[in-house]
Amino acid sequence: MATEKTIHQIVRLLYDAPLANKPALEGMVGTANVFMATLSDIEDGLLKAAVANHIATSKWFPAVAELRQSAVTMVQYADDTPDAYTAWQQVNKAMRGGAGSWHTDRNSGLHPLAQKAIDAIGGIKEFSQVNLDDHSSWRARFISCYEQYQRRQADDAMMLPAVAGYIQQRRELNGQSVGALISLFTAVSADTAKKGSDNVNV
Repeated sequence: MATEKTIHQIVRLLYDAPLANKPALEGMVGTANVFMATLSDIEDGLLKAAVANHIATSKWFPAVAELRQSAVTMVQYADDTPDAYTAWQQVNKAMRGGAGSWHTDRNSGLHPLAQKAIDAIGGIKEFSQVNLDDHSSWRARFISCYEQYQRRQADDAMMLPAVAGYIQQRRELNGQSVGALISLFTAVSADTAKKGSDNVNV
């Protein structure tokens, strides 16, 4: 978690840097407040690196989304997350033995996202049994699924903790919308009131 001290340091650094389109100097405190609310969930060192990278690669004062994206990209590089085509090559390499046999064990050195994608489209065991003519179809499905998981992973990493917390609360509503819950509550309340009035002696 980035500290308040770090947030103020990076704001001063961004204002000192030769970046175009900076907010007015009087707005520095406001910028620090916005950054505190939207960047403090990022680890100190990672946030500093993301800011330094932005200054080195852009001529514009950054939007919050740009700094968060820069941090996500750095983590992906550090984790050595492969692109979809490299991940597909990993799947094929992991499954082919020295004598052309197929391996189906899950400890094949696949990146976790590649493992998740191949599992989602049927699994290594099923893939190992398909005809060679069907490989292009599996490849297309794998790449589509892998890229979807990659986008989801990036979206999750970009998400603010407050937003993630709200989504979790919504999930705990068992998929019902707030409107549906209100309607249900209204219906139950009306039914309770009717039963109550039916029981009143006149």
